[in-house]
Amino acid sequence: MELTVSTECTIDAFVCQLHEHGTVVAEVGNLRWRLFTKKQLEAEICHRHEEIFPEAIARAHYQAMVWHQDHVSQHRLPPATGYVWKTIDLFSSQPPASIIHLDIKFVQAEVQMFTSLCVVTRYKRDFLHLTKRGGKISSNVDPRVTFSVERGAFKKTENFVLQLQPVDSATTTRIKEKTTEGSKFLTCSSIVNMEWASESFTEPVYMTLPCPPNPVKAKKAAAARAAKEAKMKNPQMQQMMMEDAAQSKRRDRKKAKPSAHQKQAATTDDDDDRPTTASVTKWYMGQYGNNEDDENDLLHFLKKLPNNRWTVAENVSVVQVKLDLLQLRLDQPILTFMVIRTRTNADAQDAQYLAETIESGLKERVVGVVVRQRIDNQCEVVMAAVPITRLEKVLNQFDDEGYEPGVAANNQEQKDAAIKILNDGDVLEVGFTGNIKCQDPDAKLSFVFNSQLNSHLSFPIIEVDKYLQKRLQRVQGICPATEEVGSGSHTDQERRK
Repeated sequence: MELTVSTECTIDAFVCQLHEHGTVVAEVGNLRWRLFTKKQLEAEICHRHEEIFPEAIARAHYQAMVWHQDHVSQHRLPPATGYVWKTIDLFSSQPPASIIHLDIKFVQAEVQMFTSLCVVTRYKRDFLHLTKRGGKISSNVDPRVTFSVERGAFKKTENFVLQLQPVDSATTTRIKEKTTEGSKFLTCSSIVNMEWASESFTEPVYMTLPCPPNPVKAKKAAAARAAKEAKMKNPQMQQMMMEDAAQSKRRDRKKAKPSAHQKQAATTDDDDDRPTTASVTKWYMGQYGNNEDDENDLLHFLKKLPNNRWTVAENVSVVQVKLDLLQLRLDQPILTFMVIRTRTNADAQDAQYLAETIESGLKERVVGVVVRQRIDNQCEVVMAAVPITRLEKVLNQFDDEGYEPGVAANNQEQKDAAIKILNDGDVLEVGFTGNIKCQDPDAKLSFVFNSQLNSHLSFPIIEVDKYLQKRLQRVQGICPATEEVGSGSHTDQERRK
């Protein structure tokens, strides 16, 4: 990890090759003198070695040490000041705090100099430890998440990091509606990310993890709770209702009891060998197992492999201790895992597909793409990509600024927005079809979508051929938005309209 003399010599030789390819000179100072004697301009570009390169090499080396430990939660690095980095305290003695203004969350901080800052948020990381005396500890993020071990399970204090990534209801709803395996999906727990100091356990670690219950059980529990509360509020009414229910049962029992004539007719009737009240056989195989009122379900424990694929871990015991609480037995450290609750007709492959779909669905955003024209100048167009949660607010803002929807070919007003599924970092490119085009041929007709920033683009349009649609009252055309996925190279990027 230390910066050696051989590394400095190698960097010197590399810089010499950059300024004069194929040279045998391996020191920047000698190359500078050689270029000066040849009266070349490269001698002015090639800075003096004792002024620039030692500091630049030291700073780059420290950056490389940080990147080398990017997978470690707590970096073990020497002081940055020893590698020509300077520590500047931008903030005052008061720590940054979050405030809410006009339904928007801001970060307020006092700085000591003008600079560029960026606010980065992440899920809270909980630093916990289990002692060799054993016992039970609770998480500071969610008190329902607990860890318990027996005495002597660890030879020394076990330090670990816990991070919970919740799965929102919008993601689960999209999975149930738009995937084939969604009919088998019920609920799931949060995605658990952990970092353990030990590589193995001598004794199992018991962990409790909250998981939403089966919707059928939840409805029955809510109904029983409401009935109990009603009984506590009005016990006389509850007793009258119970008496009415008992009387109705006795009446139904008398009606169901067959008379002597019915018994005789049933014994003499040979045409129908099966009674009319025969029960219908219910099948619980394949597609017939999708019963909305079924209280039975399956719990699948899935862990994430180093190749970012999910797999079912059969050796982990999952027990439901409460309606919405599970107990896991961990015999070895697992870094990333989750529990999925499915119907009884789901298998391990379905659970793996659901886990991968949930992870990718958390990155997706339901976005409304809005196109508006200015009322006083129809040639001024604005296009915006807005999360569905802020769509109504942005539409009202466009109305206040004097923008209105365009008119479709059938003289009907267009919809408020086109719903799309985007990821942060995706690029939306604007195209033109029909008798319109952009007035500025050098205009940049693309913008990057970010769910936390304003993603919009304004551009002027003109007609292509003024004689093409002279019978119509207005020039008509379409501005399609083409999505270019932000990840990947430009040669294999996926495009969707």
